Amino acid sequence: GNFTRFKTACNRHAEQTVHKNAMAKFSNFKATTSQVGTNDIVQQLVDVNGKQSEENMAKLRGIVQTVILCGRQNIPLRAHRHEQFNPGQEDKRTGNPGNFLTLLDFRADAGDSSVARSFHRRPGGGKAIKYTTPRVQNQLVECCGDDIWQQVLQEVKNSPFFTVLADEATDASNTEQMAIVLRYLSSDLEICETFLSFTACSNGTTGEALAAQI
Repeated sequence: GNFTRFKTACNRHAEQTVHKNAMAKFSNFKATTSQVGTNDIVQQLVDVNGKQSEENMAKLRGIVQTVILCGRQNIPLRAHRHEQFNPGQEDKRTGNPGNFLTLLDFRADAGDSSVARSFHRRPGGGKAIKYTTPRVQNQLVECCGDDIWQQVLQEVKNSPFFTVLADEATDASNTEQMAIVLRYLSSDLEICETFLSFTACSNGTTGEALAAQI
């Protein structure tokens, strides 16, 4: 009857290459999704993105630490001429790429795998995320400066006494600037003096103008 013909058609279809390929793909998909913790495609994508984010954070951690080291030691990040090269690689350019890239290269040679790995190409030919261009260097310096600024302001807010010290100075380009320093009592009852910033004396250099500028 109809059932017999239906069964015969199903058996004939099961022998076709299209059906066998589809069943093989389904078996692979089922084996992948049956693994513990990976039964949800969305969760798999989240896990991949999370892993990539952790890798990028590890790369950035070593780079930020190098920027902070240069700042603490009063070391300029780069010279007037910037020559890019890949720290941890053999195809380095000759010349002076600047202190920042040279220190990263030192970290990579010393065994910092996160820094060295950040300069390798991704599988499939994608470009690695380096975080080392002059623009990114400036952004990292600004981020560090903002963080230090906020820490100093918080210490001043917690201090029972503080005062502002200011003085005008002219730089090499004859630009009049005002240096601002905060003097305050720390939580350990120690007197602290912290340089805050230089600001342009746009309204003049008289006492009244400097007071208004502050």
